[in-house]
Amino acid sequence: MPRRERRFDTDMLLSLTSASSLEQLWSRLSTDPYAVPVGRVTASEYEAACPGDAARIFSWADNALAHRVDLLGSGPIQLGPSIDWQTDFKTGVSWSPAFMRDINYTKLDRPSDVKIPWELSRLQWLVPAGQAYLLTGDEKYALAVRAVLEDWIQGNPYGHSVNWTCTMEVALRILTWTWFFQVFSQSSAWSDATFQSQFLRALYLHGEFTAGHLERSDINGNHLTADAAGLTFAGLFFHAGRAPERWARQGWSLLCEELPRQVFPDGVDIEASVPYHRLVLELFLLPALYRESRGLSLPPDYRDRLIAMAGFTQAYTAPDGSAPFIGDADDARVLPFGGQAIHDHRY
Repeated sequence: MPRRERRFDTDMLLSLTSASSLEQLWSRLSTDPYAVPVGRVTASEYEAACPGDAARIFSWADNALAHRVDLLGSGPIQLGPSIDWQTDFKTGVSWSPAFMRDINYTKLDRPSDVKIPWELSRLQWLVPAGQAYLLTGDEKYALAVRAVLEDWIQGNPYGHSVNWTCTMEVALRILTWTWFFQVFSQSSAWSDATFQSQFLRALYLHGEFTAGHLERSDINGNHLTADAAGLTFAGLFFHAGRAPERWARQGWSLLCEELPRQVFPDGVDIEASVPYHRLVLELFLLPALYRESRGLSLPPDYRDRLIAMAGFTQAYTAPDGSAPFIGDADDARVLPFGGQAIHDHRY
């Protein structure tokens, strides 16, 4: 028997976030501090600070608007006007939309890689479109990102696609989507109330899902860290209402518990992988920055362990920015803003 999709309307969202109206909620969220600075800067100012990088941003943004991606070593792939969110485009293997617990995403009997739809659904390939908007204010970027988000929400109902089968993927989308909100919330393309409700309801449900499906294990690693980071972001983003307040507390408590468990005093991640060290450092750092932006305290031992992690990054990085290939090489990122080589961790 098919499971029913979660019913969640605007009135429920407003009640759960202690908001009097959608307009009031949108306005409140758009003026709240965020984990990283998000603001307009002219292309000439950016060029003076980062020579040549504006051209890279515009080129990558053009690819995003054309739905052209290069994921996990695929080389340039043209997704077409209608994106298939359920398919590994390398092999053509698809996962039928269904309740997430009923989906066998490994498909060991057929060559496939579920990380392709997962990576596609992280939507990090749209980040350059957001950066291009900050440089130009051109509404085409806001409109294009809105269209992709609307398409993703429609094609991936709450808990009912392969892109809900791993909580880490849900959590990472929270970080990306909250950044998109900070970039585009004041744009004309995002001013439509129907879209605003759709976007905020989907984002809220990402927080709810993450809270209910934490990836605990005997020895926790980057999955639980990502879950905790996403939960912290969802809680701090909505911040009002019993559930968001609980998410923020629980997510941060988990990060504080896991940092000394997962990272040795010398700053080395227990997974003994240089690429995963970079990922985990981002996951522990960004929620800490978000809390600081809200005037919340950061324990000295947490800060010291982050500094030790950065020190280890500095130690393994060569003067030219290259890093050694040690351990698993997933090369995942959380919020990839720069255009540096994937193995350059100097940022």
